[in-house]
Amino acid sequence: MDTLAIVLRFGSYAVLSLIAGVPLFLWLALGRDRGRLVFRQIRAAYALLLILGAALALFGLLAATAAMTGTALFPVEWDMVALVLSATASGKAIVARATLLIVLLPLAMRASLRPAALIAALATATLAWSGHAAAGEGMAGGLHLLADMLHILAAALWIGGMACLLLSLHRAQGGATLPMLHAFALIGSVTVGLLIATGILNGVMIIGLDALPAALGTIYGRLLAIKVGAFLVMLLLAANNRFRLTPAFERHAITARPALRRAIGVEIALAFLILLLVGWLGMIDPMAAA
Repeated sequence: MDTLAIVLRFGSYAVLSLIAGVPLFLWLALGRDRGRLVFRQIRAAYALLLILGAALALFGLLAATAAMTGTALFPVEWDMVALVLSATASGKAIVARATLLIVLLPLAMRASLRPAALIAALATATLAWSGHAAAGEGMAGGLHLLADMLHILAAALWIGGMACLLLSLHRAQGGATLPMLHAFALIGSVTVGLLIATGILNGVMIIGLDALPAALGTIYGRLLAIKVGAFLVMLLLAANNRFRLTPAFERHAITARPALRRAIGVEIALAFLILLLVGWLGMIDPMAAA
């Protein structure tokens, strides 16, 4: 069941990162009108992501109910599902997420970029209630939850931006690629700053400042170290893209396109590895021994 829960959490993080990140990036990078034209071209694929996101929310609810009650996933005990929905913050967050994804569907089909971006961001922020940040109380708990929400949305924006760039680079007539690359230079810098600041705050809130040196002796600490290492590699790739491959693309797009496409592909693969680790970390007691 733990393996299934990790897979479902990873799937939710990956799908919702694209659901929120793609329209947010198109809006911020290209503006409402030009971004909407690009969004219109991918609305069918985006609608499939929304359906998949809602399905993952449902299966996540069933898996969480089975884990809490110690029963099999099927047949579904609907009384227990109703109890989880009414009595837990994560259950209520799942209902909110699924509702928002359903509301998003007609907006996506109309290519309403700005409303879609805002509602998608709200739906993705509900993921914060499925991790360690939801366990806090009082002002400190509220600060931790807010930091986790910002961390999730910053990651989604970065992943969504890379997905838009990769899609543009795969098209023979990718006229929006260069404006996206220029916008990503600023958006990426702000996103990285948010990820670092909120990541440090989350780490201190979860593990505790005094316990940080001993954290590498735990499963949680070692997985967190792998996550940080993958993030640092992503930063190196992003710097290479910005300072070497983007200028090369500006000079001669046809020649530089394959290298830039490969680099962004590797960066997205690392981002999904990090999301897998996030899904795993959310299932682990931070102080559990290795």
